[in-house]
Amino acid sequence: MKGLRIVLVSFIFVFSIVAFATSSTVEASQELGELCWEVLENDVVSGTLKLGILLYGDNHYIVNGKALDTAGNTIEILQGIAEIEGEEIWITINSSGRHDGALYTSTSNIILNKSAIDGTILGIDTFAYYGDGTVHNKPFSHILRLITCPFIREARPGG
Repeated sequence: MKGLRIVLVSFIFVFSIVAFATSSTVEASQELGELCWEVLENDVVSGTLKLGILLYGDNHYIVNGKALDTAGNTIEILQGIAEIEGEEIWITINSSGRHDGALYTSTSNIILNKSAIDGTILGIDTFAYYGDGTVHNKPFSHILRLITCPFIREARPGG
């Protein structure tokens, strides 16, 4: 009988914690939306950067999204953080993808003008080639120009 009482008290305790936790109105983050930029390399559009933005605390932001080639194909999955510093928005992004027989990772720093939301992205790609195991780094610098996000067809299971 004592064992049943312990189980019953434990059940009530756990149920109370779960009920309190699920009834709380506090949210950890707030979705702010999605922004897109044309990526310009030597004044030529080389792709699109598409980021979803979550407010996470006081002026702290979480960003995630993808880089798309000029045909709209996803070439990188991205995640990072952002902060507003005066008249600039600073974003740090890490990403990875596959290209021409290589796995690559990228670390990027984006600085945007707060009023125009345009700016620059600087970073370094690290390529590791499957066939011969070679690794090389490639620094990059591109201009980002804010655009309306294009409709991007998403792959759906079963068709």
